[in-house]
Amino acid sequence: MKHITDIKRLDFSYSSYQHKIETMDSDSVLIHNQKFDIKSPYHLRANLRPCPFEGNLKTASVILLLANPHADPTTVPSDHRSLDGWGIWGLSGKASKGMQGWWRPRLRQFVLNESYEFEWQSISHKFASFQAVSWASEQFHEVNSLPSKQLMRETLHYIANEYPQKIFVVMRQRKYWNSVLETCNAKHVIYTRSSRCSFVSKGNIDNEANWQLLRNTICGDTVV
Repeated sequence: MKHITDIKRLDFSYSSYQHKIETMDSDSVLIHNQKFDIKSPYHLRANLRPCPFEGNLKTASVILLLANPHADPTTVPSDHRSLDGWGIWGLSGKASKGMQGWWRPRLRQFVLNESYEFEWQSISHKFASFQAVSWASEQFHEVNSLPSKQLMRETLHYIANEYPQKIFVVMRQRKYWNSVLETCNAKHVIYTRSSRCSFVSKGNIDNEANWQLLRNTICGDTVV
């Protein structure tokens, strides 16, 4: 792999990945945004900084494979800053309303009482998210010119080979993620029924066996 030395050096540090991606993508982001100005839904919000993943990629049991960080007029740079003590920090009560409003409904079937902050914090460490494109925009654009896309492809490939017990849930961009995962040792790949619906719920997971695998992995039970 071209970036294997970088991947080992970065050691899945979120801040290190942010800095690396900003450096390697700077020219490509500028060129892309010259084509798609600030009024375009495909404009990359460079002021937010990249958000390549949320959570601890080493220790999370389940990695959710997404498209890119969503941005709307309420999105602020702090949305892309990790929070101490949290995995997926968008689940935290200290996260912005926009982040909470996106994350909590998608994972609510793994908590018993949504008013208990410790439950959200617990599952935040069991899940991680991973983006195909690290930069936020209002609508997804594949931006294949970004050098960081190869870095992140190789990072996911490395994770799948080094941690074969991890569960990958393909939620968006199925064709893209299949192209990444088909050449590595990922043993558990789960799909959502709808590529437009990014909820991890019983009705949106591809089959009952995979739903039970997720429930047992996250909650330690087989309750439906």
